[in-house]
Amino acid sequence: MKLTPTQDQADIVAAAVGAVRRATAVGGENESRAALEALRDGGFLDLATQAGPLEAALVTEAISREGVLAPVGARLLVAPACGLTDGLVVGLIEGRNSLVRYGADADVFIGVDGDTAFVAHRDQVTVSCAQQGIGTPVARVVVDSCTHLSAAQSAAVQRRWRIAMAAEAAGAMAAAIALTVPHVSQRIAFGRQLGSFQAVQHRLARAEVFAQGTSWLARHAAWAGDDEYLSAACATYACLAAVQVYENTHQVTGAAGVTTEHGLAKHTLRLVGLQRELGGLNAHARLVTAARLADMTPAGLQDNVA
Repeated sequence: MKLTPTQDQADIVAAAVGAVRRATAVGGENESRAALEALRDGGFLDLATQAGPLEAALVTEAISREGVLAPVGARLLVAPACGLTDGLVVGLIEGRNSLVRYGADADVFIGVDGDTAFVAHRDQVTVSCAQQGIGTPVARVVVDSCTHLSAAQSAAVQRRWRIAMAAEAAGAMAAAIALTVPHVSQRIAFGRQLGSFQAVQHRLARAEVFAQGTSWLARHAAWAGDDEYLSAACATYACLAAVQVYENTHQVTGAAGVTTEHGLAKHTLRLVGLQRELGGLNAHARLVTAARLADMTPAGLQDNVA
């Protein structure tokens, strides 16, 4: 994997972000559908199969950084892993009865129950209790019937889900830091700019390191494709990084950071929800260990050792 995006990749990301930005600029209640309709009209829904998972991950991260609340990773990364082409808004569900991000708007659901994945369309589920979740809208979804996926597809769905989670988290982290840096540069405390204090600089530097690490691990996992170790590693690191970015940005922002007007919580609350997906940190970390013991030379690393 090259560390510098190609011109094609840069153009793809710019076009996708521009389309979503225009579609969501007018506001409205259904931001998630508006964003995905813009991606569909721009021909981006098949990005993972036509250009590659890395390009899909780059777009997922970039749109997340914009603060757009939409299941972009679910549609661009997870849906192609099981050959799903119908349905615009995709909800990801754990088990058969769970709260699902964007569940009220979803046309189709991709679920994981143990080691098995499944697909359930809107008429195969019962959706109720739409509410505001942790950073994103959620709804209670009960799966009445579904189509089970093969073992290979089930494994691919879980790998892509972890990558999508990490990519979205990376975008949210970058947005949180980008909002915090101007605040500490302008805020005056004890006769000095808040950002001139070394303790504040160290906190934001630490947050930036974790955010960058999440971004590059997610990109590496997407580039590697079907590597269990890398997908679990990027999800594990994203969960660890989410805590660091959340705590450090809010610590230096103070009370202003928890207000709706400031905007920081729009990004950091998503981190709280994302780090709980697919069992959270402990589940991802166990998979890292299992994958490492099963294959001491992961395929994604063999040809890309610095």
